[in-house]
Amino acid sequence: MESRQLADELAHRLGALLPESLGEARAALEERFRSELRAVLRSLDPVSREEFELQRALLLRTRARLEALEYALALRADDAKPGREASRPGGAFRTSACAR
Repeated sequence: MESRQLADELAHRLGALLPESLGEARAALEERFRSELRAVLRSLDPVSREEFELQRALLLRTRARLEALEYALALRADDAKPGREASRPGGAFRTSACAR
């Protein structure tokens, strides 16, 4: 929903909560609600759903890459521990190849 429509809807609902005995003051208050709500919603600078989804997808890809890098770093750290060269398949081979 567009912010202008949202402000109009909220102002109308707030106005409906006021007693009808207020008469013209009720209409004036509803208009005041409308203008204040529009100003607040404008200041929030909302993003479109499309932009939100694009940023969400980017964050998920970045998180997956970070987790993969953390895993690779943990494997390297594990291989660097003394006596842990043969802990993974090929670990002993890499150690003997480096010794040459």
